[in-house]
Amino acid sequence: MKERFEVIEEQTNMPGYLFRPQKKGLYPGIIFVHGSGGGSNNFINAPFAPLRPTGKEAPFVRRAFEYAQKGYAALALSYFDFPTSKSLSIIPPTELVAVDIKKITENALSRMRTFDFVDEKRVGICGNSRGAEHVLLLASLAHSESPGAPDYVVAISPTAYIW
Repeated sequence: MKERFEVIEEQTNMPGYLFRPQKKGLYPGIIFVHGSGGGSNNFINAPFAPLRPTGKEAPFVRRAFEYAQKGYAALALSYFDFPTSKSLSIIPPTELVAVDIKKITENALSRMRTFDFVDEKRVGICGNSRGAEHVLLLASLAHSESPGAPDYVVAISPTAYIW
């Protein structure tokens, strides 16, 4: 069985939740990008439907935590609809409209490379659903020599098409 790491949450001024193994070392970085559900899901929940898990209970945040347990520095990035109660370097939009991919996501990739627990040569991005479209756009728009360009990209789309 592979080693299971104790995990700590790093406090950061990026919108989202950053987890890493507690043990000192350099870890590959991965940024998880959610789908169109956003941070609160208020706009997508139908009346009388059960509320979707949000905040630290959201599936993409749990996935980031699980990857940290496996030896990754993992950021669950909220590129819109994130509570701005803490001091953020970038304020994401409240709705899934006019999301500045370069400003938010490329900046997060660049920042991940600067942490002393991240292997700067191994930082990637994983998007699910609408986040899959987001990461593919970023990968195609980012200049390959930029610190904000991902070293690897995973796009998980629930259908055969990304709209």
